[in-house]
Amino acid sequence: MLHPHDFAGMTIRAFCESLAAKAPAPGGGAVAGVTSAHAAALLAMVIEYSRGKASFARFESDADALLGALRVTVEASLAAAKADADAYSELNALWKKPKDDPERQAGWADAVHRAIAAPHLIIALAAETAGRCRAVAGASAKHLDSDLAIAADLARAAARAAAWNVRVNLPSVSGAAEQERLAKALADRLAAIDADAHAVDAAIAARA
Repeated sequence: MLHPHDFAGMTIRAFCESLAAKAPAPGGGAVAGVTSAHAAALLAMVIEYSRGKASFARFESDADALLGALRVTVEASLAAAKADADAYSELNALWKKPKDDPERQAGWADAVHRAIAAPHLIIALAAETAGRCRAVAGASAKHLDSDLAIAADLARAAARAAAWNVRVNLPSVSGAAEQERLAKALADRLAAIDADAHAVDAAIAARA
């Protein structure tokens, strides 16, 4: 039987129906993970069409490795989408218990950690894809420039979406210093992804 959060095994329609249901998960975090997977898959298509092109010559020897890495990113993003939905389901269940409930007290810190770790992973995966989009921009097949731009935009959207799930859980992290550290790391990562996406736009515009 398919796990309710096994998004990799669902049809697109089933995922949308699950997302639309009145249930704690899946929600925005799962969407972020699936979007990260789409970004990496779309970039892989761009790479496949770019192989053999003169403009892509300097990447040709690394194309197999790049495609392999993107396949890993797709699978890791889908796994992270499931992890996010699982983590939020767990946290939501604890949330409903009184603050002095022993089960809530025992599991709260770990549940918060998992609810932050999953979107953090999605952001890291999206950052890898955005960086790879930037690396090949201007060298990939010109007729797929729109797909390259969309892949970069999807990576940025996935990261920004996942970031909301980090932010919403930061107040539950113990210690102001740790909250500040996580918030700064998040801002820095998002800024880097924005820079990569803007660089892709600029490279595409330069050869329009």
